[in-house]
Amino acid sequence: MNAQPWNNISLADYEGHMATPGVGQAAMLARELQQALAQTQARSLALVGSAGGNGLDCAACRGLERVVCVDINADFLAVLRARHAQQLRKLECFCGELESCRGVEPVELVFGGLVFEYTRLGEALDSVARMLKSGGSLYAVLQMPAEGLATVTPSPFAQALGAVAETFNYVPPSTLIALAAERRLIEQEQRIIKLASGKCFTLVRFKKSGDAP
Repeated sequence: MNAQPWNNISLADYEGHMATPGVGQAAMLARELQQALAQTQARSLALVGSAGGNGLDCAACRGLERVVCVDINADFLAVLRARHAQQLRKLECFCGELESCRGVEPVELVFGGLVFEYTRLGEALDSVARMLKSGGSLYAVLQMPAEGLATVTPSPFAQALGAVAETFNYVPPSTLIALAAERRLIEQEQRIIKLASGKCFTLVRFKKSGDAP
């Protein structure tokens, strides 16, 4: 993951864009995180590409015993900690590339929404496998290409995100599934999410089988 573009973006611009009604991605990610927590009944969570929270304000999160947040932007994590540290029982923050994340005590659920498109995918999945308990779940939300639609949906904040858009690469679900399987992350579910903007996303749920190498 290239840190420089992300470190040149303000959290206000990022969150403003994601929450713009015509974009609708902040609400979508929060909804999918809540559903993942409800489905798995996980007591520990790693939120990768956490930005300023990306759904951590949901009631389900307040019942978690541990939350690990991973983001490349230290300013994003500082705001996240100020917002959520008092509401969460144990909050741990890791600032850096997902690919280089090590030493995290494993969790039951890893949630990554619109983050793998910016990573060196194999290395990112190595990190996910290390931070996930045997039998734990990974939920990955991927953006799908759509003819006639820009990668970054137009909004008053879109221009500020231009540098980040240049580092974006679509990840075919089949590629994610194949690479994950090499790390004993086995596909359990795949479904399409379509927003009012016309953009489509694919959610893929994995289960860690045995101990990943």
